[in-house]
Amino acid sequence: MRTFYDRVPTDPEGAIAMLTDEVVEASIETSRGHVWRTASDLEVHELHVQSDDVIRALVTLTDPTGARLRLDQLLRVSTEPEPRITEVRLLSSQHVPLQGS
Repeated sequence: MRTFYDRVPTDPEGAIAMLTDEVVEASIETSRGHVWRTASDLEVHELHVQSDDVIRALVTLTDPTGARLRLDQLLRVSTEPEPRITEVRLLSSQHVPLQGS
């Protein structure tokens, strides 16, 4: 799933393509899709495999205004026929102070 996070700031549409249609639709309904499409930077702090199909991710997302948001998420993934994120559960989100503030 590192590929997903690597794509977010440089190829957001490529990252979105790694989500199932159901996850994309849910993201649009909650405005999360906008966050992923507009991220100017993303730092992956931790990726932990919790089971064969569940990964816990801790990332910090920066939007074009410089606002930073730390996300703790559970990602359910499938590997057939290619890796796709089938479910995203947000465990917590927190605004992160700007560096140097």
